[in-house]
Amino acid sequence: MNTTDNTVAFISVLVDALSNLREVMLNGVKEYELIQTLQKPPYCLFNEAALSASDTLFRAHFLLFHGLYLLRRQWRTEGVGELNIHTTNIQLIPRLTPEDTLVSDDPLETYYLDLNILASTSSDDVDNLIADFWRMMQGKSLKPISQTEIEHAHHILQLPFEHNAPPSRTQLKTAYRKRLHQIHPDKGGSADDAKVLITAYNDLVRHYAR
Repeated sequence: MNTTDNTVAFISVLVDALSNLREVMLNGVKEYELIQTLQKPPYCLFNEAALSASDTLFRAHFLLFHGLYLLRRQWRTEGVGELNIHTTNIQLIPRLTPEDTLVSDDPLETYYLDLNILASTSSDDVDNLIADFWRMMQGKSLKPISQTEIEHAHHILQLPFEHNAPPSRTQLKTAYRKRLHQIHPDKGGSADDAKVLITAYNDLVRHYAR
């Protein structure tokens, strides 16, 4: 998927795969679970690294949502129903009344259907998006991270913890990438190790973004 042609071809296959998961979406499914399904046979559209690093996770997220918004347009045209798209619940709602056919402008649809955004989003941009996400969640009374959890996250990243010297974003990112390389399956690590590391990294990004 390094070229535009490859990306377009991938998206075509992705939309077909998503259309085959209509029953799953009728019941509602989380984004994370949907990506996991698409990692497995018979689809195998995302590799194991898709959920193991911020850069690859953002790419998988963007491509998935791009495909979902394309599918939403298709299902609207075919009268299948309305596809509600959210990270915590992707659900197909059968269209029951004429009022359900009314469609309002969706700025997120405009965002995710622009592949130029995917191509132009840098690693630093991804980190900023993660930090902005946690800032937003802080405003929604997200449960605070305890001191024990902060120190444990530092331990997972093998990053010294100092009360009066919080790490910079660059230090967090460097420690995260170093540990991610160390726990690669080829070096004896596992997907579960990567998930623990991602959680620790995101906890610290969230904590220090305050």
